[in-house]
Amino acid sequence: MLQKYDRLSWVDLAKGMAVFLVVMHHSSIYERSIFSLGMENDLIWSKVELVFYNIRMPLFFLISGFLASGIASRGKDQLKLRSALPLTYAYLLWSLILMQIAPNWPDEGIGQAIGWRPIADIAMGSTLAWYLWAIVLSFLLAWLMRRLPVPVALVLSILLGVFLETHDHVLGGRFPTLGRLLPFYMIGIRCPEMVLTIVRRRKSRAIIVVLFAYIMLHRYFTSIWADYARDLLGLVIGLMTAAWAAKISPRLSAAIGWLGRRTLPVYVMHFPIVAILGGASVRALGSLSTGHPLAIVYTPALAAITVALCLVIHIGLLRMRCGWLFTMPRWKRAQAPIAPRTVDNPA
Repeated sequence: MLQKYDRLSWVDLAKGMAVFLVVMHHSSIYERSIFSLGMENDLIWSKVELVFYNIRMPLFFLISGFLASGIASRGKDQLKLRSALPLTYAYLLWSLILMQIAPNWPDEGIGQAIGWRPIADIAMGSTLAWYLWAIVLSFLLAWLMRRLPVPVALVLSILLGVFLETHDHVLGGRFPTLGRLLPFYMIGIRCPEMVLTIVRRRKSRAIIVVLFAYIMLHRYFTSIWADYARDLLGLVIGLMTAAWAAKISPRLSAAIGWLGRRTLPVYVMHFPIVAILGGASVRALGSLSTGHPLAIVYTPALAAITVALCLVIHIGLLRMRCGWLFTMPRWKRAQAPIAPRTVDNPA
């Protein structure tokens, strides 16, 4: 395994790409509300979303596991349960905050705390901050499997993932989504050298071949195993693209990498900002045709403005000494965070 972790430019670039795709995904909700005169399939970003769907979250989970491998590689005795405390703190805090400021988020009922259900929603990952919940549980499962051989741990994570995804009636909440993404976290934390091998194969021909296979799977295959295959190919595309972009465009890599080191504040704060800006644009623009020129730029523009506002607000909060919103207070901070020291996790 890795003997020492060094921050790599493609890692931050991949995280920046992934979080921007997440914000774009949520921005597209308002695209469908505005450009409603015509067939929904005519919306350009709805089609692009189908391509990005299997890239953003598998990439996010693998990178999270890859970062955690900096701890896992120090030996099984160093993988402490308390390492999960910083993200657990962030999840609990932001779940409560988002339940108050974005209670009616228009996405599958997530974020809607009903009656006395907030505690259950937090426990089941049924909050807007569910990604943090999923990463914490993925880390805990990796900790439980830390003494198992790598192949056994990977197979168990896949079997557990299939069970959670196909038995959503058993646990509910976000457990099915956790099941689908758990294997990618496990690959990142247990097989970091394999991740580096994939990144080194960043030739454009390889990306084209993988992209072709990815599109064919989208068009002709529908099953849970085809979903996993699409996620896996989408993950490879994301990794190769990040590594390729980091090599050919250092300036672009630096800019997106800067965003990638601030994914936590962008992730937790973008929900209310997208809701405010998206709702305002729906009221201002009304209903437009799917062929309207604005349909081409609306979703990426809304996402870009949202990300910029998140970063500005984050800087302002840090200057106001409100870093505790993103970082566990020192008097309770874990000694060994899940990931190496970053803006997201500066323990």
